[in-house]
Amino acid sequence: MSVKEIGMPSLEFGVATDPIGYFKIKYRLKVEDMMKLILMLSAFFMMGLLPMVAEEASILELKGTGKVLNLKTFGVKKLKKGMALENGDIVKTGPKALVHLEMASGRIALVKANSTFKVLSDSKKKHQMLDFTEGEFLIGTLGKIKDDETFSIRTPATVAGVRGTLFWGLADSDLNATFACFESTIVLSSNGAELVLNANEKAFVVYGEKPSKKEAANIPLSYLDTFKVDGYLQALDDLLK
Repeated sequence: MSVKEIGMPSLEFGVATDPIGYFKIKYRLKVEDMMKLILMLSAFFMMGLLPMVAEEASILELKGTGKVLNLKTFGVKKLKKGMALENGDIVKTGPKALVHLEMASGRIALVKANSTFKVLSDSKKKHQMLDFTEGEFLIGTLGKIKDDETFSIRTPATVAGVRGTLFWGLADSDLNATFACFESTIVLSSNGAELVLNANEKAFVVYGEKPSKKEAANIPLSYLDTFKVDGYLQALDDLLK
């Protein structure tokens, strides 16, 4: 019997899966290729090379539009208020979007338009990460993160380690990153170097270079109003009191 060609829906999803390339799939698979893909993905899941499927975050508020790519099904869905995000999901916000996202243990991310990020966690949800390819965000944690837990924000230029704080960040189109701390501290790490940002300090990190310089943030709290949906910053308002 001849091998039949299966017509798969074309998928073009302009999000980055690494700091350089962009994730674009446009494919037609044969039956044999489909079986090989299924076997390969199954092996990757068993080896822990792909994230296990689990609900990791939920969309609290949404203004505008966005899309979600699920790496298990390769399906793309419209972002909706109340939607649950699975481990490994890639989110791309639209040109006029604003998303309020909540992860486990009171970790909240407010993400602006034209942002691309991935939700990641281990199976016990003790080590969580938001992996931003590009975009602007306001991050807050409610309560202290336990000693055996970690929460971090990764951008192409640096990783920000969080220990119970409120901070702003921007991963730009040139792969550079800017972070500003409002409360407590965050630690920026890249290329074997670390830089601690305290409250009211910010730093610009060039892609491929070590974080080395910090300065006064000079970001008025009124700027945080641009992250509000219907007048609210979710529970992050409490961190500003």
